[in-house]
Amino acid sequence: MYDVFSIKGFEFPKNFVWGSATAGHQIEGNNINSQLWVDEISKNALDSSYELSGLACNSYEMYQEDTKLLKELKHQAYRMSAEWSRIEPKEGEFCQKEVDHYVKVFENLKENGIQICLTVIH
Repeated sequence: MYDVFSIKGFEFPKNFVWGSATAGHQIEGNNINSQLWVDEISKNALDSSYELSGLACNSYEMYQEDTKLLKELKHQAYRMSAEWSRIEPKEGEFCQKEVDHYVKVFENLKENGIQICLTVIH
């Protein structure tokens, strides 16, 4: 395997977009609803092959600090996921508070000049 920076004469194109990528379940923390959908699908409420999100790195609360880090790294794009189980904790039941939260995250990224690549299911 090669380190692209060690390849002689290799340069990224001038318009190359640098960015970062995360998954909500892995970084947001405390998503108490994520297991509910798995349980409903698997019909096994105690299936130990699935893990609850725990605190993770608490990006749910610290998204502004995370955006600041992206900007310091001079990243221009961010591929992120919106945790659908927060938005729709039960089938057909939607939570406006969570929609509003993600809108704040998107606005914060936009205000900082970072393009958003959104996925709903990671």
